[in-house]
Amino acid sequence: MAKKLLDPKCLGKEQKQFALTNRGELIPCCWCDTQINREDKNYQSLLEVSKIEDYDSIDEILLTEPWLVFYDHLKKGRGFFTCYDFCAKR
Repeated sequence: MAKKLLDPKCLGKEQKQFALTNRGELIPCCWCDTQINREDKNYQSLLEVSKIEDYDSIDEILLTEPWLVFYDHLKKGRGFFTCYDFCAKR
């Protein structure tokens, strides 16, 4: 089975909005807040630097290494499990 290509909704002109979990974590979008993503090592790395209360601004969070890596991976067509469910190229 061929791997799906991504068309990330969190990149481009019509960006999907960030989401905030009930745990106070900034995440790329509401679709990412799943147990299967929470078990992913890369997603865990993102969450470790995403507690809103630990920063003065959202930009500070987005400039952390895990967020920069996340966006770099998206640009190269790699994402979290949920990304392939909701943002696959059609």
